[in-house]
Amino acid sequence: MQSKDQWIPSKYILKRNKLKASRNKKDVTVSSRLFVDLVASFYQENIPLYVSGNLLDLGCGKVPLYEAYKNYTLDVTCVDWANTIHKNPFLDIETDINQPLPIESKIFDTVILSDVLEHIRKPEELIAE
Repeated sequence: MQSKDQWIPSKYILKRNKLKASRNKKDVTVSSRLFVDLVASFYQENIPLYVSGNLLDLGCGKVPLYEAYKNYTLDVTCVDWANTIHKNPFLDIETDINQPLPIESKIFDTVILSDVLEHIRKPEELIAE
């Protein structure tokens, strides 16, 4: 992950050791907080069980789960589209994730796709890759 020192919480925040939806309306609208809190609870329960080693955050955006998974990983690689609205300082690789990924096979222990699959034309192909 590039520019770790610039990272700040966005969609998810860790408060009193509990992952929850940000209360910043720019990151999570008031009407979405309940749903995002439920998703945060799922991630908090499962990240310690399944995240380890080298992690690929595919479609990473602002890397909203970084605070939740960073202590379980050896290394984080952030990948997202190059044509997003704002330049993303965290990206290691800019690519169209609807296309075959320019990444070696079998180098990641964990892959996270948070709020990504609904943007993929053929999600089954991405998952198979």
